[in-house]
Amino acid sequence: MTDLDALRQAEDPSAPWPSRAAAARRVAAAAPGAHDGRLDALQAAFLDPAIARQIPVGLRVAFWTAVGDRNLVARTHARWIDVPAAPGWVGPVPGDPHTRDREGPGQMVELPAFRIQAWPVTVAEYALFLADDASRTADPRRSPLAHAPATWVTPADADAYCAWLAQRTGHPVALPTEAQWTFAARGPHANGQPIRRYPWGQDADPERHLGAQRAPLPPGAFPTGVSWCGTWEQAGNVWEWCRGAYLVDPTAELTETGDRRPLRGGSYACEAQFLRISHRASAGVDERFGDVGFRCVVG
Repeated sequence: MTDLDALRQAEDPSAPWPSRAAAARRVAAAAPGAHDGRLDALQAAFLDPAIARQIPVGLRVAFWTAVGDRNLVARTHARWIDVPAAPGWVGPVPGDPHTRDREGPGQMVELPAFRIQAWPVTVAEYALFLADDASRTADPRRSPLAHAPATWVTPADADAYCAWLAQRTGHPVALPTEAQWTFAARGPHANGQPIRRYPWGQDADPERHLGAQRAPLPPGAFPTGVSWCGTWEQAGNVWEWCRGAYLVDPTAELTETGDRRPLRGGSYACEAQFLRISHRASAGVDERFGDVGFRCVVG
């Protein structure tokens, strides 16, 4: 089958979506520039949650990996999400059997409005920062995909990126606090409403996250996993560094001094219980990992 034959099959409305996705992956793997306009139309179709659910996760992952630099989400979707001021629940969902002591007692908090990046800082974005700082070099273990999350970064690296972006934009860029990260994932809460366990809802739906895959992925494969406010893959892609020292109680007053930093979201290597919004982990301030990245906030 030629690439053109594959393109015709991918666009065939009578073909089942798994067959169309498999053919589209072949088209996406072709030389950059080949059939880009038609590939954009296929990406737009696969971003429809109803269509995505008909395509096996493995095929979706293969397609969005093959798309590479031509990722439609990264090129056309809003990079920053406005999160309105509202009361929100920070901590575990009452009655959740997977709750751990380190998730805190749970309480309502009032958060002012802020902005958050719709997906983690990417390899391409982090490369621009590295190009401006001769003291830092790219980790050779990073993803080859331009729009995949930038990983193998320490909290200090993430803080330095935020400071660099703040200088470039004139906005107060920082890592999210755990409360901000939680609110972006869970949303506002009113008495009587169920408290979200995951960014997409209550159940650990494998159709909605990257868990059990092999590597971080750019946005696109999981349109059914987008949070209430529009953030992509806050659970199950990469763990994300948060601002401040890791404290036993996540609702305690923020402090910048400490030898460990909080991690939220779980990664592609995690079981579903570790992808819950309330689940917390931590790592040393000098540590870096292949499944840990970060996203920034303003405000």
